[in-house]
Amino acid sequence: MKAMNSRRMLFKHLNYYPLFVPESSRGVLQVLAEKGLSGMILELERLASLGSTWSTATLGYLALLPSSQGLRDPGRAADLCAKAAAEGDPYALYVLAWARFLLTNDRVVAGETMLRSSQKGFAPATLAMTVFAWPNRQLTLRFIDEAARLGHKGAFAARCGFFRTGKFGMARRIVGYLLTPFVRLHFVVALWLNPFSQNILSFIATDRRPAFRT
Repeated sequence: MKAMNSRRMLFKHLNYYPLFVPESSRGVLQVLAEKGLSGMILELERLASLGSTWSTATLGYLALLPSSQGLRDPGRAADLCAKAAAEGDPYALYVLAWARFLLTNDRVVAGETMLRSSQKGFAPATLAMTVFAWPNRQLTLRFIDEAARLGHKGAFAARCGFFRTGKFGMARRIVGYLLTPFVRLHFVVALWLNPFSQNILSFIATDRRPAFRT
């Protein structure tokens, strides 16, 4: 599928949520175009049964997203990703970390799992570590800097968000508010250009916006 058509097809079914799809797995987007979201999920389940760790982690990620009732299924996500995470797959570790956080609200256990993913160079996990490092300001900025170095498009928005808390001083708080519209636009443009990149993938545990269009 052409890039423009792939983006439109994704956003037709997902409510402007990113979906990490590596180049080698873009064939599932053709299934999405032909058979819809339910068809793509069946294809992901088929690929997962054949040993695709990306497919397994993606099914887990989809389970974390809010349903039309605003509900998530972190238990299913954890069950799906446990094996691949134990084998060290960074995407599965990322999904498992969020699942554990939603299930237990235990920042330590979830943070340890997320750190393992980050240590493998998975940019979304490095950015997510800011959630678990906070309120340690120095460590939080270190993870933001590393996420930016890895190329994650949400790093600058995250920096502005933490600046707006006022914990970094009044000057940075003002800068955070002034730059927020621009960094949010930067992220939205990046999301539109390539919603399948790992450098776009992010997860907001408090977002109740339904993920799946009906």
